[in-house]
Amino acid sequence: QPSAGANLGDAFVEELKAFDSEMDVLITEAEAAGEVLRFVGAVDPTTGAASVKLGRYAKDHPFAATQFADNIVAFDTTWYTP
Repeated sequence: QPSAGANLGDAFVEELKAFDSEMDVLITEAEAAGEVLRFVGAVDPTTGAASVKLGRYAKDHPFAATQFADNIVAFDTTWYTP
């Protein structure tokens, strides 16, 4: 819990600093393999379950081209599978 009067967003970002060294290792490993890290979300419409995972993607993967707050959507349905 942030202290009284503290900005919740600022407090959240401050707490993330504890994970900087872990993220540095993941980024370095991905770069060494010619990959990038991206957070990717998925929704299973049958169960209604949603998830977000940090994954490694080749630099030519469509997810690799996203930056900052970019969004990308892919559909995999009975009628359409990329």
